[in-house]
Amino acid sequence: MKGIIKGFEPIDYISKKTNQPVKGATIYFDCKSKDVFGCEGKSEYIAESSPLYKRTIEPLLEKFFDESSDLYGGTIVIDYEVTKRGTATFTQIVDLTIIPKAAETSEQQEKPVKKAG
Repeated sequence: MKGIIKGFEPIDYISKKTNQPVKGATIYFDCKSKDVFGCEGKSEYIAESSPLYKRTIEPLLEKFFDESSDLYGGTIVIDYEVTKRGTATFTQIVDLTIIPKAAETSEQQEKPVKKAG
């Protein structure tokens, strides 16, 4: 799934059920959906203990806390693993990539332009 980053929410609290700390981040983004005309708002929680958090979220934390950064409006690409058990369907994030707007612009400028003819 590919979307446009709209928001970030740091999560840090003690679970009432398990009495264990819950730390991580929720990323909010808009994406295309075959069931929706236009874009659909989505969110994904990434636990701080996840290797995805360490690899993708942690290096960008300063940008997440700066709403004027090039991260907002950038692209998020999420790969899921879908598992069916009986009638239930479970999804798990396998990979997560965040591409800030500045990186997208430089990638587009590096691509060679096809000449007519």
